[in-house]
Amino acid sequence: KFFLPHSDRSHGQSYRVLPNMCAMSWISEPVRPLIREVGQEPLVGSRTRTEWLMGLASPDVRVKCQTLSEIGELGDVAASALDLVPDVMSMLMDGAAKVRCAALAALGSMGEMAAGEAKALLAFLHDGSLEVRCAAIRTFGLVAGPAAGPELAAEPAARLRPGAGGGAQLSTAERAAAAEALGAMQAAAFAGEVRAALREEQDEEVLVALLGALAKWGDDAQTFLSEVAVHLSDARAGVRAAAVTALTSAGDAAPGHAQAVVGLLWDADSCTRSAAVDFFEATGTLAARGGAAEQVSRGLSDADGRVQAACAMALGHMKANKFADQVANLLNASYKGDTSVALSAAGLEPVLPATLRRPSCAAATALGLMGQEGAAHAAEVAKMLEVPGSGPEDVAAAARSLGRMGAEAHEESIRCLLDDTSALVREAACAALGALAGSSESSPSADSVAARLWDRHPAVRAAAAEALAQMRFEGPRYLDDVVRLLSDRVVSVQVAAARAVGALMPRGRLYAPRLLQLAGSPAARPAARAAAVAALGEVMAAEEGGRRVALGEEIATFAEDQSGLVRAAALRALAKLGQEGKQFADTTKAACQDPLEFVRAAADDCALALGS
Repeated sequence: KFFLPHSDRSHGQSYRVLPNMCAMSWISEPVRPLIREVGQEPLVGSRTRTEWLMGLASPDVRVKCQTLSEIGELGDVAASALDLVPDVMSMLMDGAAKVRCAALAALGSMGEMAAGEAKALLAFLHDGSLEVRCAAIRTFGLVAGPAAGPELAAEPAARLRPGAGGGAQLSTAERAAAAEALGAMQAAAFAGEVRAALREEQDEEVLVALLGALAKWGDDAQTFLSEVAVHLSDARAGVRAAAVTALTSAGDAAPGHAQAVVGLLWDADSCTRSAAVDFFEATGTLAARGGAAEQVSRGLSDADGRVQAACAMALGHMKANKFADQVANLLNASYKGDTSVALSAAGLEPVLPATLRRPSCAAATALGLMGQEGAAHAAEVAKMLEVPGSGPEDVAAAARSLGRMGAEAHEESIRCLLDDTSALVREAACAALGALAGSSESSPSADSVAARLWDRHPAVRAAAAEALAQMRFEGPRYLDDVVRLLSDRVVSVQVAAARAVGALMPRGRLYAPRLLQLAGSPAARPAARAAAVAALGEVMAAEEGGRRVALGEEIATFAEDQSGLVRAAALRALAKLGQEGKQFADTTKAACQDPLEFVRAAADDCALALGS
């Protein structure tokens, strides 16, 4: 007999019997290796627990570091399914500093699942290696998490000042790591210490870390906005970018500082300009108040194409529709931003999206965000699809924009892009055709989009599945092909396929067994399994009577899964039952005590929805 792994418990694993499973037509060939014989040690990630331990016991430092890196990729699953926290902790006694750092990084990836070891990590703040000391304080913040009390948060708070090292002068790197730890712990109780450090600190690395910590505090950082705003004019680019990011995360109070951020769209530093555009994306129409949009519009005529691009994108995010004609003038801009590409290739700055390098791409994208006023320029945007010598980035930006505009008159031109040699263009064409289908009752391009489910590039396959999910009338015809992507080797494709099945109701209900198979597979990545559970929630919502309750019981079992992502997805799915789901009150109550904050938040929302 064969059994399908359903949920792991500690080192063991429980199994659910599926009669005549090998004869079931819905199990495709690529999935068969996931079925394991009884008594065989379960595979978690790429190895069994014994194999993980063998990697940690290797005499080769490189093998140990690689094993620890892969354990870190498993995240909280490494702690819950494999119970590797004690084994990774033992690696902190290794003689090689590289191994100790790798072990600390792995523990940090486990997050609050390793919270029981937080105090033990404090001993490594006095390690002989500076790199290990910095890694230890960062990891301490990650494993202690927001649930930690002031007693634990006092440890990194005490290390913000140079002379807080018990007689030894703390290095800049250690103080920056302490600030990062306070951010991870969301330790608003030490607001006074952070405020003092913001005012007095001169070192760039520590300042950036402090501002980054405030960005993680969210609404709790609103009382710091005046101190943060001061650093928008700092002479150092890294500080300016970090200050904008902190303002962006400040919630409802952020739009009030829009005029102070406007000037950074002209900044010489690409990262700072990018952060400023992100600010306007987050604040949207609220930032347009007080004349900010008028100030931004002046940048459309700047001599620097990168400034033009940043200002066009900011106007698009603010929905500043009255400037659509001025933005449209940039559609024929010749500036290509090749300097930024060269700097990125040399590793001197992060890779910037085309919308921040090319004014033409930015203009097309911004017009797609400007409603009817932007859609009035659809014909001009469509010309970018046909201009000889247009690069893939220009064509992709134009296609996506036409999709947002609902420009059905240009659907045939977009459909022709599905055969383009560039994967970037094919992906954008799928996205555009999906957007067009979402605003129409017919999907004449459905067959062409469905053919891209077999594309050689994973991004295109995922985009095709997402596009079909938006085709309410034509999309269900291709569910057989979409479901095959649940067995794809690329996680993002599996996620897109699962979401598509969940969106294409009522026919998607027929594929609940395939979703259950992916959700219960120990070899699948947590993101894919969580997407499958979320899709099961959509199936459950579409069911009625006893089938609805039965599927709810299946989903409830995933609320005790080893992966936090899966547990949270199960709780959000159960919330769809509303008052009908009161029988799951005990499950929800137990989840409210979960070690992971985002799971606890999902449990609270679920309890509210169920009325428990």
